[in-house]
Amino acid sequence: MNLYFVKEGKLDKNTARLLNILFSMRQQGDYGDTFDYEKDEIEPLIKKTELMLSSLQSLIGTRQDF
Repeated sequence: MNLYFVKEGKLDKNTARLLNILFSMRQQGDYGDTFDYEKDEIEPLIKKTELMLSSLQSLIGTRQDF
C-alpha cells in the first residue's frame, strides 16, 4: 500500500497509519488469544475512519489504473 498509494501521493501518511492501526486491531480481534478494547480507545477512531472512507471513495471514484 505504501509503495503504490502513499509514495505516489494517492493516500496521505495519516490514512496509511490509520489503516495499519485498524488492520492490527482486526487481527488481534480475530486471531489473538484475548482482546478487550475500551470505549475511549475506539471512539477517536470512528470519526477518523469515516473521513478515511470518504477519501477512499473519492480515490476509487477517480480511479486511474492503480
